[in-house]
Amino acid sequence: MVSSRWRARRTREDCRWASGLRPVSSANRRSSTGQRFAAYRALLGDAFDGRVLPDSAANPAPPPFFADLVGTPHSVVTAHFVDEAGHPTAQARDEILAFLTDRLHPHGNRPLPAA
Repeated sequence: MVSSRWRARRTREDCRWASGLRPVSSANRRSSTGQRFAAYRALLGDAFDGRVLPDSAANPAPPPFFADLVGTPHSVVTAHFVDEAGHPTAQARDEILAFLTDRLHPHGNRPLPAA
């Protein structure tokens, strides 16, 4: 059986960066609590970048499901995304895309060396 201590060490060693984004209003929700961010930080240390965006950063007119059923800002880079240069949600999206681009294409546009 694999110990949780071993799993935590492997996660810290294998995970170079993890990001968590949530609006302030989700602080009291079971699905996106401050405790979850604290647990990630304890497990991943400095590799975890958890950020809380102000509710005012959310798109004030999200799709009907979010407006009618969710009621408060929840989806930073989807339903509550604001597509304006410099906006906090756009900055978050750009950071995520830059990270994924770097991880998936570490050599930029250069072809990978032949195996």
